[in-house]
Amino acid sequence: YFRQGTAVRLAAGFIVLMLIMYLYMLGAMLPAWLGRLMPELPPHEAMFSLLAFIYLGDLMLRLRLQKVPGQQLSMYLHLPVRRSELARLIIVRSWFSMLNIYLLALWLPFFSRVLASPAAFWGTMAGCLLLSGLNHSIILTWKTRGHKHRLWRLFPLLVAGVLIGLILWDHDWFMEHSRWLGRLFMNVYPP
Repeated sequence: YFRQGTAVRLAAGFIVLMLIMYLYMLGAMLPAWLGRLMPELPPHEAMFSLLAFIYLGDLMLRLRLQKVPGQQLSMYLHLPVRRSELARLIIVRSWFSMLNIYLLALWLPFFSRVLASPAAFWGTMAGCLLLSGLNHSIILTWKTRGHKHRLWRLFPLLVAGVLIGLILWDHDWFMEHSRWLGRLFMNVYPP
């Protein structure tokens, strides 16, 4: 991305800003939409029931888009620093990639409108960031160990099969457990 010309960087930056703006606008409109789609639930409960579906979709998106951060390591190998320290630095830096924070543009306007307590808001945001980090770690593990074991190559098919199977089998059960996870994030701090 940064090795390209200035025009390519400006165009890519503009596209990223537009996507973030669309996610922000979607997050601002979601409480009203969820109120019409699921009137029996408050908007945050309705979103919590969709949370696992959103993060499984995020996992499938990462299978295609997320790169292994080891490619950035080669430019630092000539420095007099141990390789294990360099590897830790690159892995920590990779946690702050756009793939780990793009959903914040959706969650910030949504949860700031529907959650009354600041503790519930920050607990939910921390939980959503942890789910993004979990997806990040799963994809890094799959991409670095995938060619060593045959079973790891089938991971994307397994995730897609589980997602489709849960939707077809009993999506209410899956949504209830997703809602339980969201409530757990919301109630991290004692009242």
